Amino acid sequence: MAEPLTLRLMTRDEVDWWFGLPGHEGWNPGLHDADTYWAADPEGLVAAEIAGELIGGGAIIRYGGSFGALGHVVVHPQTRGRGIEDQLWRACLQLLRGRLQPGATIGLDGVSQDRSRYVDAGFVFSHRTIRYETTGAAGPIRDGMVPADGVGVEAIAGFDGRCFPVPRKRFVSTWLQVVDGLALACRQAGRLRGYGVIRRSREGARLEPLLADDAKVAENLLDSLLTFAPHEPVFLDVPETNAWAMALARRRRMHPVSSRGRLYRGPAPRVAEARIFGDSTFSLG
Repeated sequence: MAEPLTLRLMTRDEVDWWFGLPGHEGWNPGLHDADTYWAADPEGLVAAEIAGELIGGGAIIRYGGSFGALGHVVVHPQTRGRGIEDQLWRACLQLLRGRLQPGATIGLDGVSQDRSRYVDAGFVFSHRTIRYETTGAAGPIRDGMVPADGVGVEAIAGFDGRCFPVPRKRFVSTWLQVVDGLALACRQAGRLRGYGVIRRSREGARLEPLLADDAKVAENLLDSLLTFAPHEPVFLDVPETNAWAMALARRRRMHPVSSRGRLYRGPAPRVAEARIFGDSTFSLG
């Protein structure tokens, strides 16, 4: 029988400890993601204890009352294989449901070996997100590209809101202030056409999100952002629901390294799939 858990909110120092646990490697988090998670939703980071000892945690991120994201449920290696991680995951789901309105949708990005757990909890598979690897390259910033923070949070959040189930201005304002990274927007004829962010991660750099009106804008943003990490591996999470994004990855000869399944508990949200060339970070939605 799995040991009983005690759940509480993490402290800021514990978030760093949690991100340092083995088990995050496959997610390749950004070097400063702990700061971003804390700023985006400090009440959405859950610490798990057994007999007063901190053994793991999870993210139960709330966007208003109508949408939430569940993920990064990780426990210390010494506690694995005893049913504790599954117990923690289910407890986090219940806590997140309690933070949301009745009937609200919850999204997650999960690995295939845990599919039965998700289905048992009422999640329905939507699509795959494929992680591609490419290489950064030195070069000029393309015409029309400007620092995203100069465009203004309201404009960026408005564009982002077409590609995400609900508005997330707080997340966007935090994400644009990325440390050891670069955030660019594409502005043409006075109109915002897209934006993207690249940041250092445990391995290479992560480019997310990459949102654009069309493939040409997306490729110009991609080339401009890749200048941040010349000759380094760069990872982009591409939803297979966007045929133009998949075609861009193939044409640029990006190498698929892994995939996650996007699942929803509740009505699947409607988003501008054709504008999503690279998803935002797993577990923040």
